[in-house]
Amino acid sequence: MTAHPPVAVFDADLPPGLACIRSLGRAGVPVTAFHSSRSAMGRHSKFSSEFRESPSMLETDVFINWLTGELESGRIGLIAPTSDSIMFHAACAAENVGGPELVGHASPDAIFDSLLKHRFADALTRAGFPTPATAAPTSLGDAEQFVAEVGYPVVAKPRTHIGVGVERGEIIENHADLVAHFTPYELGDGHRQAVERDPHLAWPLLQEFINVPDLEIVSVSGCLGPNGDVLALGHSSKVRQWPPGLGIGTLFVSEDHQPFTDAAVDAVRAVLGMGIFEFEVLYDPVSQNYWGIDLNPRAFGQVALDIARGHDLPLHWYRSVTGLNLPDASVPDSLPTQWRLGLPLTVDLVVELARGDHRRETLKELGGLLTRSGVGATGDWGDPLPALHFQRSMLRHPGGLVRPFLSSD
Repeated sequence: MTAHPPVAVFDADLPPGLACIRSLGRAGVPVTAFHSSRSAMGRHSKFSSEFRESPSMLETDVFINWLTGELESGRIGLIAPTSDSIMFHAACAAENVGGPELVGHASPDAIFDSLLKHRFADALTRAGFPTPATAAPTSLGDAEQFVAEVGYPVVAKPRTHIGVGVERGEIIENHADLVAHFTPYELGDGHRQAVERDPHLAWPLLQEFINVPDLEIVSVSGCLGPNGDVLALGHSSKVRQWPPGLGIGTLFVSEDHQPFTDAAVDAVRAVLGMGIFEFEVLYDPVSQNYWGIDLNPRAFGQVALDIARGHDLPLHWYRSVTGLNLPDASVPDSLPTQWRLGLPLTVDLVVELARGDHRRETLKELGGLLTRSGVGATGDWGDPLPALHFQRSMLRHPGGLVRPFLSSD
């Protein structure tokens, strides 16, 4: 191993990948950005030591076989945890190599328990943390039986995004919706190794819909060391998302320690064991009931907010894996309180103003964006090129950016 073992960062086109490139690169760690496209924004970061093309992770079997060869040859050692896809593919490759673990990460079984949502629901129940009632039916009859037990509405969503793509899922309001939407996702060819881990991968997962006024979506995020010790811990809540309903967050705000924080960390320790994590929890502040819904065993969309607030999760992870005592980056006196995915967030608020929905509240929210300290998904004045490439990619299909807000109720 060199003085600073290099790290492979995949997902060089996404905010978590870019955040890892910047975090590790600033600390002097050699970072190789990987992607199937040379236009990936992480390639243009000044903190990227090298760029290498790789197969697309959308081609599951091709990518896993390629990564297996890279691990066996030693050309790739440490892999930054930047998305569900790379963690799933890397866990499969580690099993192919024959090693019990992926260097620097939890065991493949623990990763699969986190990423395959029906396994996660079972694992969370074993850990003693509440979760919405969940079922993995493989027929309409089984789905109808589950709904008869929990009632409408229910949420239908992929068991994992591997092979399924970016499908976010939907809310099933009635039996007609169930008949129309409880059908297998189209996997296509080339996902044999994913199907081996879950033979029923194409079927949607069904989950109880927690229908509570003012329900909060809170993320407990951090990094656990190899022995499960807490190296860093933070909190944030999702305020807006794109598309509305079941989408990716466009606005997160920092939060304080929660009533369920200690139980959440214990659950992450029981299910995952080590590494960077984001545990998403539904919280009812009136009853103080809570339900775990997702455990991401990797850096997440708003990880740049954690980093900017002094919880440099990629650096904590790297230090815990290598044993190197690298210094923390400097933190401003005034800590940012928001993370923003700028373009979709702006479109959301402008459309809301134009439609006249909650205009006073929307104007107040717009004012908050101007007065509160925040970090962007990709923006960094000291490393500007990646953000330019990211914004350009989002503007390639402006209809897809705007349409979900126009069509939402």
